[in-house]
Amino acid sequence: MKKQRRTIKNPDGKTYRLPCIHQEDNLRIEMSMGYPTIFGTLVDLIGRLEDIRPLEEWIELTKK
Repeated sequence: MKKQRRTIKNPDGKTYRLPCIHQEDNLRIEMSMGYPTIFGTLVDLIGRLEDIRPLEEWIELTKK
């Protein structure tokens, strides 16, 4: 079963956004496509990691 990504690549093809349902203090949140979305360098990092493998696999690797 393919894991679902959490991030979405922005139209510029270089940065990412993270749809969310709660407020984060240290990230920019905007309404996008009818729901709050997080933007920022941390989200860009998560997106680049998800380009390589699902976050669940990264989490498992860090537990070893």
